[in-house]
Amino acid sequence: MRRRAWVLTLLAAATAVLAWQAARLNIRTTFTDLLPQKHPYVQIHNEFHETFGGGNLVLLAVERRKGTVFEAATLKKIEQITEAIDRMEGVNHYQLFSIAHRKAKTVEISGSFVEQKSVMWPKVPTDPEAIREVEERVGSSLMLVGPYVSPDHSAVLISAQFHDGRIDYRNLFDEFKRLIDTHSDEKHAIYVAGVPMLVGWGYHYLSEILWAFVLTLSIMVLILWSYFRTWQGVLVPLFSALVSAVWGLGFASLLGLNLDPLILVVPMLVSARALSHSVQFMEKFYETLKCCPDKREAATRASGTLWAPGILGIGTDAVGILLIATSTIPIMQKLAFICSMWAASVLFSVLVLNPILLSVLPVPKRAMEACAHGVGGGLDRLLGGIASLVRFRRATVGAAVLLGATAYFISKGLIVGDRTVSSGILRADSHYDISLRKINEKFFGASPFFVFVRGKERHSLTEPEVARTVEAFQRTMEEDPRVKGTISYVDLIRYFHQVMREGDPKWFLLPRDKRSTGSLLSCIADTSQPGDIERFLTMNYQHAVVQVFYEDTRGTTVAQAAQRAKAFIDSHPMEHATFELAGGVVGLKAATNEEVVYSHGLTFGLILLCILLGSSLTFGSPIIGLLLTGCLAVSNFFVYALMTWWGVALNVHTLPVSSVGIGIGVDYGFYLMGRVREEMRKGENLENGVGRSIRTTGKAIFLTAMTLIAGVGLWHFMTHVQFIGEMGLLLGLLMLFSMILALLVFPSALLLLKSSPRSASVPGASGADRAEGMRRAL
Repeated sequence: MRRRAWVLTLLAAATAVLAWQAARLNIRTTFTDLLPQKHPYVQIHNEFHETFGGGNLVLLAVERRKGTVFEAATLKKIEQITEAIDRMEGVNHYQLFSIAHRKAKTVEISGSFVEQKSVMWPKVPTDPEAIREVEERVGSSLMLVGPYVSPDHSAVLISAQFHDGRIDYRNLFDEFKRLIDTHSDEKHAIYVAGVPMLVGWGYHYLSEILWAFVLTLSIMVLILWSYFRTWQGVLVPLFSALVSAVWGLGFASLLGLNLDPLILVVPMLVSARALSHSVQFMEKFYETLKCCPDKREAATRASGTLWAPGILGIGTDAVGILLIATSTIPIMQKLAFICSMWAASVLFSVLVLNPILLSVLPVPKRAMEACAHGVGGGLDRLLGGIASLVRFRRATVGAAVLLGATAYFISKGLIVGDRTVSSGILRADSHYDISLRKINEKFFGASPFFVFVRGKERHSLTEPEVARTVEAFQRTMEEDPRVKGTISYVDLIRYFHQVMREGDPKWFLLPRDKRSTGSLLSCIADTSQPGDIERFLTMNYQHAVVQVFYEDTRGTTVAQAAQRAKAFIDSHPMEHATFELAGGVVGLKAATNEEVVYSHGLTFGLILLCILLGSSLTFGSPIIGLLLTGCLAVSNFFVYALMTWWGVALNVHTLPVSSVGIGIGVDYGFYLMGRVREEMRKGENLENGVGRSIRTTGKAIFLTAMTLIAGVGLWHFMTHVQFIGEMGLLLGLLMLFSMILALLVFPSALLLLKSSPRSASVPGASGADRAEGMRRAL
């Protein structure tokens, strides 16, 4: 306090520099950030995605509302869309496919020659006879009907793979949005799905998300004003939250980190926690003014009283968030570094800056009136009622334990991964989710599972053993009713084999020897153009991909796909090649889901351990640490049980939100326990100290909780991003449970310590002696 001017100058300078850095922060999505880079599946994907494709796949469907797509205007539209996609930045030209592309071919025998002819390239047919011929050729191709043309010929699919690291998702989304707007009409519907489009929709709704945050802030301002009735009580907490936000974003920019738009809810939570700590300080400052009218002395005393619980709360916030970095998913690691620095900055923006500001700013007249007469009304009666309920401590603690155990067992059914056939990010009636369902309905689908075949040497794929095992693998995967179809180089060989035998269906099978298989593959290569067969195998016949198309990417579907593939691979070893998992949308989700399960368990356990150690050391009692940690665990089990009940999944987007949310409620317990310890130092017995703590510090706890609940709870109604709405609702409930546990269950459990021999009062002892005995127990 004696060097307020110097401290304010240093803080202002640091804030100005970091504000300049924060303005340069890059808000973008990088596809590789969403993948656990150390997972074997992702490492295999990284090796083969440039050859066979991977996660950055966009699927565009053109549907004829009535009739078939084999009309001149529709075929022309398909050609125009294909050419437009081929001109897009970042597209892999070798992995673009549609019936209007030159790679869409059928095989014909002309005398003694085998020829592959493009279906309708380079010129789209216009006369009815030529169009009918195209339809017949497409209908006879097993490589086209299903994957790229719907069986009823009412829709066509265009598949485009984009290079990782070379995509501007915002621009790519805008280009596809223009295609939708340009080519949709009364006769045609355009549907687009794929990871780049989902990310693009996130950018599209970014302004909506930010407006939701602005409204949340406005609601917080109204609630703070209704409680403190002074601009000081509103602006000081908001200013503290703003300073911590500037510091957090500035450090992130300084370190070159980017922020994903769909994870903006997490920084919002960190700012809310800054506001929470500041409100605690404001409440204590105004209370201290009752007995100490000197504002500088009151600020000093309030700071000294809240220093221990404040340091504990902020420290566990920062360390707990940093523990998220134990995940191997880059987006979570970046988020952990950004938000942990952000949380740590609250130490300066609240515990250092707030006392200085309050010692400098004039004390509002209304604040003095509130300090003189106390804040009465419904809140005092509510907290008084809660304090009286603490008398039923055994029933309260018993009910909490029973409900917590029930919630724990319900939460065992928590879904990991996608919960439905929709995206899980946007609302079910969004254009993206409608597109996803339509593509899965009309074609093999938008959910491929890639299994790679690695030959031990060149031409290994021509070995009959390898080809037959790949064929058996496809048949095994197709036994799953959720599989809509499979494609591999084996299908290409069988197709050519049948054509070479004058199209007789009985020859749609594999040759029996290596030489014949090699001859067919050579024939395919000789009659192809560069890039035609690389979708199935490499030109040296050493590596190949088996594509298994699933109807959705739900967590159970993804897990069972990987299990079925592993079971087959383990029971069918090959001499000349090996199967390697996995790629495609389903393969990458399998890797991510496995990492989410691991990270969730590890992070949750480490955060609980951190809170246990921190609270035990701060309050000098492992019993207190266990009580605080137990209340936190129960609160989170309630939320996980609700997630299970509502079908909200745990995935790469919800995991960091839930992990950051773990520490929100424990701050309430820290401040309440700090106040109990303060009351006992004044000579109060434990029961009276607990009751007074609920009536005083409980105000700030209730105010903070209600402010955040009212703010984030509205997200559910304010945005088309379903994920943001669900997280707002769940976080609101988490804060509600945490407040109830802090104000009712934790004090009840604390009072049960009175029955302990260590905390029992001594007959004939003075009140001070009994208080000392309580302090030792705590």
